[in-house]
Amino acid sequence: MDSFVPKAASRVFAIPELLEAILIEAAKPDRVEISPEWSVEDDLAACEKQAQGMNFILTSAMRVNRTWNTIITSSPTIQELIFLRYRGGEMITTFNPLLVTKFTWAYFHQETSKFGTPEFRRAVVYSKASWRNMFPVLPPIRKSTTLKEEFTSYWIYCTPGSVPLEALPANDGLRMGFLFDIVEFWHGEANAQSVELTWQG
Repeated sequence: MDSFVPKAASRVFAIPELLEAILIEAAKPDRVEISPEWSVEDDLAACEKQAQGMNFILTSAMRVNRTWNTIITSSPTIQELIFLRYRGGEMITTFNPLLVTKFTWAYFHQETSKFGTPEFRRAVVYSKASWRNMFPVLPPIRKSTTLKEEFTSYWIYCTPGSVPLEALPANDGLRMGFLFDIVEFWHGEANAQSVELTWQG
């Protein structure tokens, strides 16, 4: 009987359709109960719980073997659940819980930054990091305006702008890597104290 279970599991995982269904369930965000005393700390805790499925898919499941990797990268449903693809249609605006828990207002291109460890900052600024291809929000941001503020002793300099997204395909939009590069430049070299992003889906 003991040897039957691993063999049965192996047969299930060997069927692509069943493996995809299992991974879809694993990638789905956990439900979070909202209490009347909800706080910002609760928001972050909820996002961490909701991101557990994404973490499993990105850091564990994709490394199991080539079959798992192929199914994860080719499944439209899984790719949407990990915020790498949008299949279109109506859906509630949803922030990427994994990015919410990993990013805060900080300048990462600086070894003296107080946010995270040096290893984490190096991983964040790595140009080929997978999170750069993620959508920060679903449905994807299709039209966005920005406002940069620089404070001096006498004035507040406000610089409006926009993120060029009009030429992207219909189901594409603002990716986190592009947004991160804008914020890093403004917060670093451009010395902006405040950056505001407004968008339309």
